[in-house]
Amino acid sequence: MSQLISPVRRYALRLWKGRSGSMLILVIVILVLLALIGTAMISTARVDRSGVQQHAQNTQIDLLVEGVKNIAKAAISANVYGTTGTKPFRPPTSAADTTYTATGYHNWDSLGPNTAAVPLP
Repeated sequence: MSQLISPVRRYALRLWKGRSGSMLILVIVILVLLALIGTAMISTARVDRSGVQQHAQNTQIDLLVEGVKNIAKAAISANVYGTTGTKPFRPPTSAADTTYTATGYHNWDSLGPNTAAVPLP
């Protein structure tokens, strides 16, 4: 009987000793995978950071353009409407009056003979 146990024990010992090498390989494979995941994360973070910077610049440019549009709208609106009281559209003036009225609007419907004398706002 001892002769039967001896080969079984030898086989079990050989399997037990062989597992330590396979565990070392498994640990190395897991470390390599973790290194690959870390490298991918760093690369993705770099791309995301540049994308966020570009988005911030685009947002600032959009806000600047909207501000300029609002300034232009305000200037056009102030030129068309009066600047005092209820701001009527094209306030009435006398036909002889060729200067700005009290409301600040120069009431002309077309270019007249005095086109060179038109003040620029």
